[in-house]
Amino acid sequence: MQDWKKISGTALTVVSLYFWWLSDIGVASLVDPISLVVVIAPLAAATFFLTRFSNTKWPQAFWCLGLPLGLIGTTIGLMNMSANMDPEAFISAWPILLIITLYGALISAIGYFSLSDQQGISAESCKPSPL
Repeated sequence: MQDWKKISGTALTVVSLYFWWLSDIGVASLVDPISLVVVIAPLAAATFFLTRFSNTKWPQAFWCLGLPLGLIGTTIGLMNMSANMDPEAFISAWPILLIITLYGALISAIGYFSLSDQQGISAESCKPSPL
């Protein structure tokens, strides 16, 4: 069963990379420094305090905080776009909103796969540890 999952995952990755290679989307379009800072800065501060003052490991903090921070950044961006109410601003800002959510999801994935070596991963491990 594991071999089937590895083969299908590899095939999906190869097909995705092939279609990306055929398109005109460059790697530079996936990098937005401001969005990266919006996700990384609060994550670094929260990870520092959680690992320092509670019984939380850094992968657990990444897994639990990555996607919510990306969604908070997306919500802040949507609120700023709504205040402007310019249709051209909506069209040009959607890729950045999706990229900031992608950054949060990638950080959560890094935390999840770093924890995957340990047994018993569940939603319960996202609960904060007692101080």
